[in-house]
Amino acid sequence: MPAPSPDTLAGHDRAGPHEYADWKAPAEDGQMLIWPEPRQLLEDTLANQRLLTGATHVRIQNAPLPELRRQLRTFVGHQDDAQPIVATGHQTELSHPGVWVKNALIDAAARKLGGQAYHVAVDIDAPKHLSLRWPGRSMPITDDPALTSAAWSGLVDAPSPAHLDQLAAAVTEIAEIMLDVLGSALHVVQRAPWSCTLDVQRTSCHLLRRM
Repeated sequence: MPAPSPDTLAGHDRAGPHEYADWKAPAEDGQMLIWPEPRQLLEDTLANQRLLTGATHVRIQNAPLPELRRQLRTFVGHQDDAQPIVATGHQTELSHPGVWVKNALIDAAARKLGGQAYHVAVDIDAPKHLSLRWPGRSMPITDDPALTSAAWSGLVDAPSPAHLDQLAAAVTEIAEIMLDVLGSALHVVQRAPWSCTLDVQRTSCHLLRRM
């Protein structure tokens, strides 16, 4: 039996398949763009949960959709089928704040609904960059000699175990430095929040020197 039209799911009746809101990224610092608006987002999540749970007439390879859905949710560790899942995802690489903030959003929505938040790592996409970068340093993603002439990561071999160990050691080192410096900065803010700007700047300079 064919599946029902996607328009029967909550959230699809506000615009046609080729109609989009006039989305524009906010220019002000700290601002966010959330669509649909938060209350509607929560309502749509619960409505879709009910629709998908009761869609026994929809079958995939003669298996009811709710049963496949229950098994997949169990596979990822979600034991309570009555709990909604709020999920997002991204390629397996460092992401900018616009991507990161989605994780904060799904966490807040899941807490509000008594559900669970999941981040899906899409690992079928090759990294775009040939180097792993962080403030003050970068390392090649592989020790394949072809790296020097390759245009993108799909043209080089995977890193050797030895190179992976080097990457892991470097990342561990920078993580320890960041924890140390951020802890110092937090202590400064807690000690004198009204006059901490200069000390935090000094702490930041100290971090850059260590990196």
